[in-house]
Amino acid sequence: MHDCDFTELHLELQTDACNCGVWVHALTELFVAYIDSADWGRVGDFRTFAETQDDFTPLNLVFGDEHAQAQRQNMRFVTGKRNELRETLLQAAIEGIDPFGDGATAKLPSFARRTGSPRLFCA
Repeated sequence: MHDCDFTELHLELQTDACNCGVWVHALTELFVAYIDSADWGRVGDFRTFAETQDDFTPLNLVFGDEHAQAQRQNMRFVTGKRNELRETLLQAAIEGIDPFGDGATAKLPSFARRTGSPRLFCA
């Protein structure tokens, strides 16, 4: 049995109101990468690991011009991650796979055939 502590992370990353789930997914992937890395248990904690990533910048750590630049960087990152997720859902729809196992994607195959587009959600 491993001892572990739960802590609230205060990483201000999101700059819009419609990518919450994408950020949750991105940080979940990052956490898996953390526990699978040589840094697991050596860097200090997950927050430290997350704060040192090059893909995005916690906005609560920067100010002025650097803050505006970080906002743009974070939007580019989350837009790219959202597009990856769209492509994954489109591929699942084309292959008739239900990635959630709950029937939620039952309507996606006909959408994919009609559009042939990964644009499953609002841009």
